[in-house]
Amino acid sequence: MELSGNGVDFGEGVRTFEYHPSISISLILPTRATAFEAMSLTVLGHNFPISPRPTFARVGSTELYAATISSTSLSVLTPALPPGNLTISISSNRVDWVSSSRILQMDRAPQIVSVSPSFGLPSASMITVRHLPFHVENDLDCVFSTFRSRATRLSSDLASCQVPDELRDSSFAETGFVQFQICDGSLWSNRVPFLVLLEQLIPELVPSSGPVGGGTLVAMKLSGSGIMMPFDPGELQCTFGGVSVLAARVTLSPPSTWNLECRSPVALSPDAVFVSITGLNIVLARSKNPFLYSNPQALHRLIPTRGTAGMMVTVIGENLLERSDQRLRVGRMEVRTYPISSSQINFLVPSHMPLNASVELLDSQESGLLYFQYVDAVVAFELFPSMGPQSGGTHIFLSFTAGSTFVKPTHCVIETQLIPLQTNTQNKYTCITPPQTQPGAVNVTTATNGEANPTRQRFLYLLHVELLGFMPSFGATQGGTP
Repeated sequence: MELSGNGVDFGEGVRTFEYHPSISISLILPTRATAFEAMSLTVLGHNFPISPRPTFARVGSTELYAATISSTSLSVLTPALPPGNLTISISSNRVDWVSSSRILQMDRAPQIVSVSPSFGLPSASMITVRHLPFHVENDLDCVFSTFRSRATRLSSDLASCQVPDELRDSSFAETGFVQFQICDGSLWSNRVPFLVLLEQLIPELVPSSGPVGGGTLVAMKLSGSGIMMPFDPGELQCTFGGVSVLAARVTLSPPSTWNLECRSPVALSPDAVFVSITGLNIVLARSKNPFLYSNPQALHRLIPTRGTAGMMVTVIGENLLERSDQRLRVGRMEVRTYPISSSQINFLVPSHMPLNASVELLDSQESGLLYFQYVDAVVAFELFPSMGPQSGGTHIFLSFTAGSTFVKPTHCVIETQLIPLQTNTQNKYTCITPPQTQPGAVNVTTATNGEANPTRQRFLYLLHVELLGFMPSFGATQGGTP
């Protein structure tokens, strides 16, 4: 293009004016966006100029540069824009503007006020989301990390949704936090933390059985520091079958083991029930094996009722457990049991016991008490003489080395014969041997009120020899006569 003032003389300068096909806009993406947040806007249409010269875009009243991707696509980076409906226009010269018939709607983003509860199990928990009121055009979604769950609108500022099952099989091998948002189409809310709980397995119940009358204190362990994090101890319950009871005790052992104790509730009849741990109606863990309810247990007697440390004692009772987890306390100490049958278990007497130690079942409050008389291990005695005639009548002396809990004997026992003891001095006694039909060594021990003591000695009965006469019947006074 050349210019002239008289129509004859044209200047030497040449300017080029370019004609290009008419620009048209067919679509903008997105058509709805979050106010006060910068965004990338895509404009689709026809005949967008591809040249070194810039292309311009106007979003509402804000003029911006547009990046030409192709003749049919532009990209515009917008600043934070206020709420409202904005017209999109494109120009190659900032004079001729082509506007879109599509309106960009800028809305305020959803704002989460609270999530209740702020934790849950995949597919098992429903949560309630309270948010500031906002205009909803699309379906509202809850987004846990990258997993979506369709929300149900309860009111203008309240919605509910389920924790998606995909979290169970995702990378959350252990309990952990994820970012939670709500989304209305292209509008995203602020992010809040949400604690994902994964249901655990209770590996062992200790003990694994108890009476139908209930009251058994059952201990359980769970690993993972996050599993109990959201709960107060008063919110945790144990469910035996369909009956729930509050946890009696909850403690944390470093680094991340939770210890729970619950007392079993009353059962209508003997049964096997599984146990679960719940918090605010959320099942956190289930037992691997069932808890066995049995008929009431009872203790009848001990055999023997007294003895020393290390002695095996038999407990006679009813409905005793035929497994090694039958818990028994002797004095102040829990001891291991050796089951024989439902009416008989054995235990070893521990050391350093009180003189009269109570014996009771730890998991049965109504089983009753028995008492075991503890004797120090040093209750040895010496026997003198240690031999005598088969005809009996030998006065043998028993001298005891007694401990602090020494119980005075009342009889000596020679084989199976009970013979009263005569007291000479403290811890020294006399016993007269009965006759025996045959010579040989026999066991000698002592007894207190008919119950034998553990230590014993041997007494040798000698063959009885009767002297009928001497031959010769005379000899020298100085001796030497054969």
